[in-house]
Amino acid sequence: MLMEKLKMAGISFEAGMTERELDLAEEFFGFRFPAEFRAFLSEAVPVGEDFFDYRDHSPENLKRFRDFEDRIEKGFRFDLNAKENREELLEPLGEKLGFSEDGPGFDEAVMRYWKESPRLIPFFAHRCFFDGMDGMPIISFWQPVDSIVYGFNLEDYLESEFLGKDDSCALPPDLLKGTGIWEDLIW
Repeated sequence: MLMEKLKMAGISFEAGMTERELDLAEEFFGFRFPAEFRAFLSEAVPVGEDFFDYRDHSPENLKRFRDFEDRIEKGFRFDLNAKENREELLEPLGEKLGFSEDGPGFDEAVMRYWKESPRLIPFFAHRCFFDGMDGMPIISFWQPVDSIVYGFNLEDYLESEFLGKDDSCALPPDLLKGTGIWEDLIW
């Protein structure tokens, strides 16, 4: 039913990926699809300029994937160097990382915490999912201090992004549990 609604909303799809194709994509890009993404992509694969193409194992597409990851790192470095954004990082992370106020070592502690946290994997434009974490929300990542939940799960995200569902509900308190730095930054 959801797939039909998405098609009616103008989303183009190719045939679903086989288990072998899904496995090859995970191996090539170095992440694990959450179970709901595997199920969705095995049914049909959305295509278009802003959708990430997991079937394309070319050097150019691998570069696109790496560029997304680099953008996340650059976002953290930018936020740490912009006074107002740094304060927004210090508020939720300072005490947790052992800093009662800004000081030497804060940058390194933030970057280490980010690297220890689950990776964000691109799906559509700057919307992404957590590497290997089933049943998790979809994140809109622009930069660390400007990241939000864009859907409580894959279905909620697809309905919000493409079908105009009102996503103004309050976030469940444990929605981001186990996501490391993202639990502290995303609202």
